[in-house]
Amino acid sequence: IGYTCAKSLNESFKKRTLHSYNTHSTSVKSSAPASLTSAECTIHTNVVKSVNTLKRAFMSDPVFNYLVPEMGDREIFIHNFFTLLVSLLPGRVYQYMDFGGVMLWARGTVENVDTMAFITNGGLLNLRFLKWSRILSTILFFDSLENKRNYHLKGATDYYFLMDIGVDPENRGQGYGSTMLDYFVKNHADKEGVPCYLEATTDSSRRLYERHKFVVVETVQVPPNGPKMYLMLRQPVAN
Repeated sequence: IGYTCAKSLNESFKKRTLHSYNTHSTSVKSSAPASLTSAECTIHTNVVKSVNTLKRAFMSDPVFNYLVPEMGDREIFIHNFFTLLVSLLPGRVYQYMDFGGVMLWARGTVENVDTMAFITNGGLLNLRFLKWSRILSTILFFDSLENKRNYHLKGATDYYFLMDIGVDPENRGQGYGSTMLDYFVKNHADKEGVPCYLEATTDSSRRLYERHKFVVVETVQVPPNGPKMYLMLRQPVAN
């Protein structure tokens, strides 16, 4: 791609980021209650706070570690990745306990942020942090995940896709992730009778999702010799 095109994509990325950063959100409580409650889980579009939490949460993620081994490059890569993702999903970013945890959900094919959406909205510039020999295989792999999602959902167009959920390392082991998931599946997916889909990157996250009735429908490996990913589906539970 030429310099002019790359510069144009970068400007588009900056404009989207600035737009989301300036968007106001619902009120957020700044101090933790005595016990965790899903009532603290609110929609928020503050890009800076959301990205900071997600960046800290995913710095040790095996997929990011494999794609970008060098820590300095990985930190920039993850920051750019989540800044773009949060910008593309206004109104679908949920924070918990003053950004102790953040999750992003997309609704069906209408809000699906696919590989091409990343590339055409500035994500192309982020590929420079990958090994040149892996760029094409990485794009093709993540593109194939979209086809697998469509297959496992049997072509359904109305579903919730958990793009990412992250808990600040300082808050891990306190039930943040479980509380956020419980809030969403009960107050949205189950009430609306809509299935949920996600891609887990660790055994511990897989076990967390299984406790919330997600089922592994396929296991894949990041090419050429990367970590496993668990494709998981959850059918709505009648109240």
